[in-house]
Amino acid sequence: MEKKEQIASQIEKLAEKYKDSGQDLSSYLDGLLYQRYLTYWDYIHLDTLLSLQVPRTYFPDEEIFIMY
Repeated sequence: MEKKEQIASQIEKLAEKYKDSGQDLSSYLDGLLYQRYLTYWDYIHLDTLLSLQVPRTYFPDEEIFIMY
C-alpha cells in the first residue's frame, strides 16, 4: 500500500471515529498542527524533580536518579 493510500485510510478511520462520538475531526487535526511536541522530560518536569533533591551527606551516590 502506498504511503498516501495508507494515510487516506487512516484519516477515513479517524473521521468515522470522531463522527460516531459527535466530535469534529478537523478541530483535532488543527490542534495537531499547533501543539508543541512534548518530550518525556518535559512531561515529568525533570527540572522540578531535580530541584527537589536535598542530599544529606557528601557521598556522591546519594543523589536520586530517575529510572524508567
